[in-house]
Amino acid sequence: MAHEENSVDHSKDVENLLLPVGKARLHDSISQQLKRLIEEGKLAPGDRLPAERELAERFKVSRNSVRDALRTLEARGLIEIRQGDGTYVRDVKPANLFSGLLDVLVEQKENIRTMLQARRAIEPGIAYFAALNGRPDDLRNLEAILARHEDKARQADPGVDEDALFHAAIARMTGNPILISIMDLINQQSVTTRDIVLKYDNSAIRHGHRAVLDALRANDAEGARRAMAQHIDEVLAAYELLA
Repeated sequence: MAHEENSVDHSKDVENLLLPVGKARLHDSISQQLKRLIEEGKLAPGDRLPAERELAERFKVSRNSVRDALRTLEARGLIEIRQGDGTYVRDVKPANLFSGLLDVLVEQKENIRTMLQARRAIEPGIAYFAALNGRPDDLRNLEAILARHEDKARQADPGVDEDALFHAAIARMTGNPILISIMDLINQQSVTTRDIVLKYDNSAIRHGHRAVLDALRANDAEGARRAMAQHIDEVLAAYELLA
């Protein structure tokens, strides 16, 4: 109870730090402002963010813009959205153990091929353990993310945030904090990869996600491993054609 009271009081302080944003790419402006507050320590691990309605009023934007911004931050592993409870800043310190390695791998986010190769080595194993440990709620969450991705595709939106959320949600299904941290860092470092490849071959990406989800729903660990490997192989192939 004491922690909740502290979180509420801190949220009120945070409201005074938030500034209205411009009209261009509203959700990007909101997510960048919140990300900066987290990096500066003004929002600490465990702090609860103000409700969507309060954030929308403070930023002077719609709740949809706030929701998209929060999904972006969730996809990058910076916050956790707890249904029926609130949105909390995540403790990402354990992931710092891997940050130097990933910085080398992606060469400041520009070496797309290297990042995709790293994902090919790591993510099939994550999918394997996700199939063993996933729960019905996890599968419903993945289905909702994929549905949003497909909806955005119909509007010619590549759905970068949904792609990251899909892979992050699979990592969380494993229940393994190290794998979750690695996936969070991959998502943080893969913005360039996703923005380029998704715009080039968004349909294949979503079909790959559907195959992975089908294997997870069947609790088929080997099938999930194969589906994820094939999915990332297809992404690599799309990149090679583009490059």
